[in-house]
Amino acid sequence: MLRRDWTVPAAKQLAYAQDHYHALNPTAAAAMARQVLEATRTLAEQPGRGRAGRVAGTREWVVKQTPYVLVYRVRDDALQLLHVQVDAKDWLPRTEPKGERLDPWIASLISALLHVLMLLILLSASTPTMTPPQGSASGGRTKVDFVGDTSTPDQPVPSPAPTPPSPTPAPVQPPPAASPVQSTLVKTARNPVPPAGNTRRGGLVEQRQAQPVQRPTPPQPPAEPSSPPQRRPQTWTGRPPGMLEEEADAAEDGMSNTPTISEGRRRDRNNAQPSMDVGGYQVYYEVRSETQLRNWRDQGMKEVAIILPGTQYRMVCPLEVALKRGSSKCRLLPPDSPELKDIGDAREVINMMEVYKQGEPVWRGPGPYR
Repeated sequence: MLRRDWTVPAAKQLAYAQDHYHALNPTAAAAMARQVLEATRTLAEQPGRGRAGRVAGTREWVVKQTPYVLVYRVRDDALQLLHVQVDAKDWLPRTEPKGERLDPWIASLISALLHVLMLLILLSASTPTMTPPQGSASGGRTKVDFVGDTSTPDQPVPSPAPTPPSPTPAPVQPPPAASPVQSTLVKTARNPVPPAGNTRRGGLVEQRQAQPVQRPTPPQPPAEPSSPPQRRPQTWTGRPPGMLEEEADAAEDGMSNTPTISEGRRRDRNNAQPSMDVGGYQVYYEVRSETQLRNWRDQGMKEVAIILPGTQYRMVCPLEVALKRGSSKCRLLPPDSPELKDIGDAREVINMMEVYKQGEPVWRGPGPYR
């Protein structure tokens, strides 16, 4: 597999074209960038697949599903990409078909015809006759009862006074029973009869008749309250009655930059491409020289160092993972660390494709890594 080297003109041409297509359609631009990388990988393995170029010693390769034509040549063990040509027909803005240009006019004409048709239907319809509602006087007043709380407190309705119960009549004493003894009136008797007022039975009857009948007094009506009850004003808070106020958590408003959100942004990337990450940085790469990596491993080297943009620290990653084109966690080392003497420079063996910091892109290839 040959080493892929991008010349400065080729890198500038590809970057300029990608910027143009990224402004039109970011998704399509990213797909075309992946097609270019796949084409360079194929040419590095089989450099003779391209057609002969216009200049002697060069070859051309049309990247599928893109307007790009790669002009390259093979020197020693390197595949040199000289130029990136763009199809002029695809670069210019496409002209719309005639049918698409007439669509707005056709839509406007159909809309106008529909409005005219609706107007004719309304004009031809008969005028509805309004009849007064049954059971109501013409021009009479209507009483309206409003339901709900009023500004003035409700006056309590006095309860009707209870009617006093009818007096109970006094029990009537039955007349005394006649004595079964028959008597004969005589002028002079041995035992004279006592006067009527002195008899015991007659005295009891007179006392019972002399006592007045006591009637129950009618109950008094309840006294009216001095002042109407006070109604507590109710303020609408948007909560059910009895629910206490609770402060919303700041992490639930969706605006905080939590580790979960950053992790989700990184997972949106293409997970099929190998990557290394540490301290919020995530690097997508591809192996450029597998032979050099094997030589370093045979010499006892176990890690490679990657320079990160925007910081002086080195991103130290396992050499074995890079050799297997895998993904793993790395560690950070300062530039003056003595451990860097036994760590290889990753720029000699891998190509940096994309670099992200907390989910935001900070560098994107292909091209010289800066």
